[in-house]
Amino acid sequence: MKSVLKAAGAGLFAIALTVLLSHRFGVVPSIGWLLNPFNGSWKRTPGVFEKPGGVVKIKGLTAPVTIVVDQDQVKHVFAANDHDAYSAQGFILASERLWQMEFMVRTASGRLAEIMGEKALDYDIYFSRMGVPSAAVASMPLMLQDPVTGPALRAYAEGVNAYIESLTPATLPFEYKMIGHSPKPWAPESAAYLLKFMAWNLNARGPDLQLSRTAHVLGRAGFDELFPMDLKVPEPIIPPGTRQTQVSVAPEAPAQTFTPTVEVLQPLPTPNPANGSNNWAVSGQKSKTGLPILSNDIHLGLGLPALWYEMQIVTPTMNVYGIALPGAPGIILGFNKSIAWGATNGGDDVMDWYQLRFRDEKRNEYMVDGTWRPVISREIKIPVRDRADHMLALRDTHFGPIVYEPGEKTISAAYGQGLAMKWATLKESNELRNFLLMNRAKTIEEFRKALDGYQTPAQNFLCADNRGNIALWQMGRYPLRFKGQGRKAEIGKQPAGFLVLQQMHSMNGPEIIQYI
Repeated sequence: MKSVLKAAGAGLFAIALTVLLSHRFGVVPSIGWLLNPFNGSWKRTPGVFEKPGGVVKIKGLTAPVTIVVDQDQVKHVFAANDHDAYSAQGFILASERLWQMEFMVRTASGRLAEIMGEKALDYDIYFSRMGVPSAAVASMPLMLQDPVTGPALRAYAEGVNAYIESLTPATLPFEYKMIGHSPKPWAPESAAYLLKFMAWNLNARGPDLQLSRTAHVLGRAGFDELFPMDLKVPEPIIPPGTRQTQVSVAPEAPAQTFTPTVEVLQPLPTPNPANGSNNWAVSGQKSKTGLPILSNDIHLGLGLPALWYEMQIVTPTMNVYGIALPGAPGIILGFNKSIAWGATNGGDDVMDWYQLRFRDEKRNEYMVDGTWRPVISREIKIPVRDRADHMLALRDTHFGPIVYEPGEKTISAAYGQGLAMKWATLKESNELRNFLLMNRAKTIEEFRKALDGYQTPAQNFLCADNRGNIALWQMGRYPLRFKGQGRKAEIGKQPAGFLVLQQMHSMNGPEIIQYI
């Protein structure tokens, strides 16, 4: 009898333990996923290219593709056409970086909480309020309909999905097992989120609010002494007095003024003064071989895995080697048989903040040129794992979104409360086209043509070709501002209508202005 009771007790305990380990507790993953003897963490996902001589089937290929893995584990793709090369590239990146690809897309699209739970909700709210998902969605038709990027994106997605379809519960990447999540099919347009994420990473910041507060406290004389306009800077690469082939027409300065409000702000993080990417080139006229020398050092935050992925792609139309962005086809920075190119962040001020004059406490109308304009409100649903969906109210103006409402907790002190944001990144764009055309460029002139239409993030593009030439262009979409904007008017007396907190160059201090 005792043995029967012991056996029954052990059985009940085993059942209870199984149920307990299979249950999630908030953001804590199911331990059962990790300890499962058949599909758990010790069932490591084998590397597709660990053993030489293997054969992988990718649906949609038109001809065999050869992938050579060198001693540094760099993948070299040899394909009969571009479609097959991009499809193979998608398969390779997914086999090694699938979680990273999905995580970046979910971050930029405001969908982290769907798999990570309530702890990630603040990030989803932030990116949604910043307008990053909307900007990516607006860019998708441009990317999919473009004859250069559309076929590449679809072929790349075919390769990613071929890898996802090959996965079993036992071969899921460790990150998926850890949180109890399975990857969904990869959409061709997902690259739009990645490109807007990179733009956010490189230009979604600035000391505008901090400097504006400093000017408010010190007054004009004190501020000008600390932030002089004639600060000595190194000689620019483009010599002073160079004639411009095209001159932008800046808006006229408004005549009326008003007294802005500068809120007390939290201390802002101070950037590392040693941080910054570098590049340089020597023309063939000054090198021993007669060929140019190009060097590019891109300083971005370290991560595991790294942001970039080194590889080579060879087809009848291109032979290009460099670094790819996981989730996007092609090579972002690198070289081919004719040219080499690099890029560093421009660090330009492309984000402005506007203090609106609302009609009443409801904050549903704001003043523009003597008339009241409506604030456009809408509501979106953010799925949250293990709890009800979060309904988020978004409010937009003709400048851009109101990122945080007054009194609302902000994710960073760099973003003010109750201010409207105008940001160049929120325009629809297709920078992937520029990079894919760079991959095929054979001369400096072709590389320059490949840059046409490039918008964000603003970059310093450096190029050298095998004819001995070197060239540098700073490319991006920039706001037009009137001369002296933010410096001429007295602190506390600015153009009528709104308050803009912006900064054209960090050495010149803040700009507390508006023009309407």
